Amino acid sequence: MHRFLKILILITFLWAVTLPWTLNYLSTLSPINDTKKITLRKRDAYPTQHEEKVVIGVVACGKKPLEDSITLLKSAILSGIHHGLPALDAILFADDDNLHNLDLKVGELLASLKGIRFRYEIHPVIFPAKHHDEWRSLFKPCASQRLFLHAALPHINEILYLDVDTLVVGNLRKIWSEFGNMGTLQAVGIVPEHEVPSIGWYNRFAQHPFYPPLGLNTGVMLMNLTKLRGGFEWEEAILKSYKRFKDQIVYGDQDLLNIVFYHHPDAVYLLPCAYNYRPDHCLYGWNCKSAEIKNGEGIQVVHGNRDVFHNDKTCPTFRKLYKQFQKFDMSKQDYLKDLVMPYKNGVQKQDQHIYATVTQNCDTIENLFFKFVSS
Repeated sequence: MHRFLKILILITFLWAVTLPWTLNYLSTLSPINDTKKITLRKRDAYPTQHEEKVVIGVVACGKKPLEDSITLLKSAILSGIHHGLPALDAILFADDDNLHNLDLKVGELLASLKGIRFRYEIHPVIFPAKHHDEWRSLFKPCASQRLFLHAALPHINEILYLDVDTLVVGNLRKIWSEFGNMGTLQAVGIVPEHEVPSIGWYNRFAQHPFYPPLGLNTGVMLMNLTKLRGGFEWEEAILKSYKRFKDQIVYGDQDLLNIVFYHHPDAVYLLPCAYNYRPDHCLYGWNCKSAEIKNGEGIQVVHGNRDVFHNDKTCPTFRKLYKQFQKFDMSKQDYLKDLVMPYKNGVQKQDQHIYATVTQNCDTIENLFFKFVSS
């Protein structure tokens, strides 16, 4: 009994000490609309403490991004199921108009889901209370949310941030495993903006510092939020960069991150371009070697920037891929038979007249999508 009382007193003491710190940390966050409450949902049971899981983060604001986010979730879930991932968490941020609709759509998506433990959270767009007004007016609503995931998600240690216009076509477990390769100081895994200097944006046009030699693309990021919370003054570095270069930045928060990582290169862990494959990797010649290796695993994440998921003029192969996921019925269980092979067959039968000359290099990359499945 005496020993039990000592344990009880110790637990009470630790609770009393840590609770004020936790409440104080959470009080530094301020949602754009303070009347909105965080929506939490779960599918199946929570993963056990030692169960392998992946955590992805997505920001969806506007009608098109709302639809894109559901298509992205499909691709991540299917990759997880196909590769035997036990559990997947999705943390979603939405503007006020989309909070309820996003919740409904994710619920519909998961109605027939089997084969993976799934939990999702839907949050309103949220910024730190310090400099709140400045961040709220930065660019446009939601644009800078990914800058503050470390503060908005104090319960999360690591997260795979994905732009809403991305699709997982590779091995989600393999992507997540890169966290284990990061050094002590490396907090963010990220892909270079370009591979070839002659077509690079930052090295030719940027009027501000950027991560050398060709800048970084922030559409896919493995983020160790614990390191960001405990490392250099992250928020102050971003604010300082914005105040100094706000008239020179073109690509919003991506430019800000390039400026910050120019000054803190030790925090960067470079990922191969196959983890963030964009039209620029094939429009001007094939220039993503990690995706093109003969015996490699091909493209892992497709990034549909340039709006290629929503038009047939620039890169029809990307559009075809997006539509394949968009229309996929999640109640079907055969990933290879019901999605991958119909996509590959459909691309081969596509009318060739829709392909402009400039896109010929992108017309043949379908063999790099789902390479791990068919090999």
